[in-house]
Amino acid sequence: MATSPETELLTHLRQANRLLEELLGQCYSPAGIGTTRVDVLELLAGAFECCSQTLVARQLGLSESTVCTLIDRMQVDGLLARQRSVTDRRRSVLAVSDLGQRLLNEATARRDQRIRQAFQGWTPVARDSTAARLQELIGLLQHAVGETTALPCAQERAA
Repeated sequence: MATSPETELLTHLRQANRLLEELLGQCYSPAGIGTTRVDVLELLAGAFECCSQTLVARQLGLSESTVCTLIDRMQVDGLLARQRSVTDRRRSVLAVSDLGQRLLNEATARRDQRIRQAFQGWTPVARDSTAARLQELIGLLQHAVGETTALPCAQERAA
């Protein structure tokens, strides 16, 4: 039975995803952190203010219970700290610790160098065209699952 073009595309995307995950794992493992932890650190470090666990879960496509456990472990490992909210003293917010920032910087520097090496054969036109088509694909998939675009979460500044 012949496969449809959509099934073939899905197969290629899944293979690319597996290879990218392997590449990222190679980049992050010398820093002693995994892909999901880097994702959390990047999300929180890139925010002007801190996200709630619920918004972190939504941004990363993980369950709230998974994110709660992950954040608790990252706090125990010294990568994150909880602080009182400036706007609502009853709430605590997450902040990247100095150790978390150092490991994030190390991991992302290694990743950025490796990604540049991996894509050095691509022309800027090919790179930009692929990025545009992937953004289009993401929009189609978000529409298919009924999500709005995943923008940086509404945040709250930590004390």
